[in-house]
Amino acid sequence: MSARVYEAEFRRVLELFERNRSVLVIGHVDPDGDCIGSMLAIGLLLEGMGKEVRCYAPGERSELFDRMPGSGLLAPVELVRGFEYDLVVAVDAPTTGRTENVVRPGGRVDV
Repeated sequence: MSARVYEAEFRRVLELFERNRSVLVIGHVDPDGDCIGSMLAIGLLLEGMGKEVRCYAPGERSELFDRMPGSGLLAPVELVRGFEYDLVVAVDAPTTGRTENVVRPGGRVDV
């Protein structure tokens, strides 16, 4: 991909972020370091843009990740259940099945 195409795609993603108020960043079941890192990087970017953000990945995760910058964005299932989102960003998950299909139409999470 050329730099010009990459920049145009990145601008479109940022515009999408700007148009939405609340964002759920979701990762795959039993997240590993690259999944957690991706969720937190996007979560911190969104938080810096003034968005309401929750990061969630179903299953078990190591407590080591609690030391990462932005780890406070990693929401327990109780905070995700009541979170109404305008946008979902899935990371490190090639199919919705890898996220346990928790995202539902209408801005809600079914966990």
